[in-house]
Amino acid sequence: MRSNQQQVLRELELLVIDEISMVRADVLDAIDTVLRHYRRRDSVPFGGVQVIFIGDMFQLSPVAKRDELQILRSFYEGVHFFNSHVMQQIPLVYIELNKVFRQKNADFIQILDEVRRNQLTPESIAKLHSAYNPDFVPKKGDTYVTLTTHNNKADLINSAELKKIKGKSHLFSATITGSFPRGGYPVETELELKKGAKVMFVKNNFDLGFINGSMGEVIGFEEDDQLGLLPKVRLTDGNELLVEPETWSVDNDAGKTIASLQQVPLRLAWAITIHKSQGMTLEAAEINLTHTFEKGQGYVALSRLKSIDGLRLLGFNAQALE
Repeated sequence: MRSNQQQVLRELELLVIDEISMVRADVLDAIDTVLRHYRRRDSVPFGGVQVIFIGDMFQLSPVAKRDELQILRSFYEGVHFFNSHVMQQIPLVYIELNKVFRQKNADFIQILDEVRRNQLTPESIAKLHSAYNPDFVPKKGDTYVTLTTHNNKADLINSAELKKIKGKSHLFSATITGSFPRGGYPVETELELKKGAKVMFVKNNFDLGFINGSMGEVIGFEEDDQLGLLPKVRLTDGNELLVEPETWSVDNDAGKTIASLQQVPLRLAWAITIHKSQGMTLEAAEINLTHTFEKGQGYVALSRLKSIDGLRLLGFNAQALE
């Protein structure tokens, strides 16, 4: 770790971890180990840093592949953050946040709470069924985003929607140096864009005004003397940005960069997975819950919406509402 990074950790007083339901036990123990080491306080949890966890345990669980789960079971009773070794050493102070900000309609809030607790009433089921429309097709200019359960389904939808645009296509290729892990590509290495494409940012850049999950539409392309052709994106808040490439890097134990990937930080976003949508707020969404495979997916998808008026259910199964 570089000296300036070590200095940040040594001076750190408060660490806030959001979406804690998705943090794996081994990841939290790794954070604990790093803080103890660089703060030179090996016997104190998180090296003496105060930690605040924010999240809803009824939402999505940590992601772990089958082979990873087998390894984790050798060390942990479960995959959640509270199964970590460090959490066995700390008495938590619980604060429940009970004011809903995203939704205003009392009926929709009640439906979401019943889905969240797996206590759906017949009345709420009937209201959800009223939003069921498997043949729904958004009109041109509508703000609907399709939420789906699997990456390949989102990719198929995005590819099909891009082909419907008759304008000129522009291909943006990533520049990769070193042995960047193929399974860890943070963005498409070959990204095809057209004017009118719906896109989502996949990196934070607070100085330029976008964060991971910001939505927008490609409104054109401009030539830069040094960087070449760049896409121009209008965000949903009306701001317009000329999107320059961002760099993701991989460092070795000594803090030296051994691999990097440079690419415009965008992905097509007519459709996104429910996992990528956690934390987002949407005005309107088509949601297909037919192939849900994890508890909490249905609740996370539905609760992205500000109102049930913006919901179009394309399908769902019994587990989707658990």
